[in-house]
Amino acid sequence: MVSNQLAISPPRKEDRTVNLPCSKEKTDYEKCIRHLQSLLLSDPTNEEAHRMIMLSYALLGSRSAAIRQFKVCEDNLKKYLDIEPEPETVNLHKKIKHGNPKDYRKLLNLVG
Repeated sequence: MVSNQLAISPPRKEDRTVNLPCSKEKTDYEKCIRHLQSLLLSDPTNEEAHRMIMLSYALLGSRSAAIRQFKVCEDNLKKYLDIEPEPETVNLHKKIKHGNPKDYRKLLNLVG
């Protein structure tokens, strides 16, 4: 018997670059979050998008939302790919969780 289900393979890392609607010079982080969340609907394992959302929440003053986003990323990677987050994602999470909010803008070089 042949299954009617399609096997979906995850996109290759080089195909997953995020074209951000926000840059390091702009501060419209809410728009950035909305755009990236829509990208995650088609690829919930895109860590670059998760990292930018985490940092955007942190820059908006919502450390708790940034930490929740890390958990969403971690759960999606485990569910869909059975892998752990990349070191860059874990590092950003630690810096947001334990860092000084005044220093979050310095973290922009860790994403995108």
